[in-house]
Amino acid sequence: MNRPLDTATRLRALLVFKALVENPFHYSIKDFSQLYNVSKDAIRTDLEEIKNAGFDVAFDRKFRYALVDNATTKHLQEILYLNEAEKELIKASLYKSGIESQKILKLIHKVESIIDYARIGKQAINKAYISKIAMLEQAMADKQKVILKNYKSTNSNTVSDRVLEVFHLNLKDDSLNAFDIHKQENRIFKISRIESIEQLDEDWENEGKHYLLHPDVFGIVNKNTHRICIKINLAGYNALIDRYPLAKAFVSVDAQNTDKFILECDVNESFMGLTNYILGNSENILEILEPQSLIDHLNYKIKSIRF
Repeated sequence: MNRPLDTATRLRALLVFKALVENPFHYSIKDFSQLYNVSKDAIRTDLEEIKNAGFDVAFDRKFRYALVDNATTKHLQEILYLNEAEKELIKASLYKSGIESQKILKLIHKVESIIDYARIGKQAINKAYISKIAMLEQAMADKQKVILKNYKSTNSNTVSDRVLEVFHLNLKDDSLNAFDIHKQENRIFKISRIESIEQLDEDWENEGKHYLLHPDVFGIVNKNTHRICIKINLAGYNALIDRYPLAKAFVSVDAQNTDKFILECDVNESFMGLTNYILGNSENILEILEPQSLIDHLNYKIKSIRF
């Protein structure tokens, strides 16, 4: 039985897969090895994983590799960034493809684990991002502190170094959970906002204080929350779900008008995220049903805008 791949290796295998689709018969094993700064054996392993997932891989006279059309690749050739709807389409197509059941199950497992790159952005599809993941995973395995160099914080609008004990990665949301040594509290950080990472020769000292934080639908963590209820139109719904996919679970169709939608959920007490959404989509916000404090907050924000 093959051992499970770590996240950095899985991401590299996806990059190899992407290159095979976009540039068939362009890269040799040596080329891939130099491109991703790994051994040739590592690239051979990546190619083997792709084959094991049900894809046919071939090479030309110069030993440059490409995917060969089969029932699987015909459905996947043009799909490089997958959202949930696309994943379901792929799975349905696989069941109809005639591929033996074990290969289908293995491929579906891989499809389910694919990161939604559209949410993270194209920065995830590069060597630097993979390197960050590998360093973070190594630091977690060693239970040692790290420095996030030049972290770009939206909350404080600053760029600074952060000394952390990183204990959980959530690549689907491009985030990590860590204990902030300076602030002495658990916080969530965006991986794509990190310029570089340095692992320190200092062991964790606060493991007993580590716990996962759960952000609201706008990605903000705050112990104090407000219950909000707003009515939006279809354009507002699309804008909300495109930007904040987690909100979908808290949206219902208006019982009196199926073209209108109700968002009802708990959000952080400062209304961060929600404020940007409402002000940026004011023409699509039909009514703020509650709370009054949200209406007061928005009126204050609008009055304080200066150009």
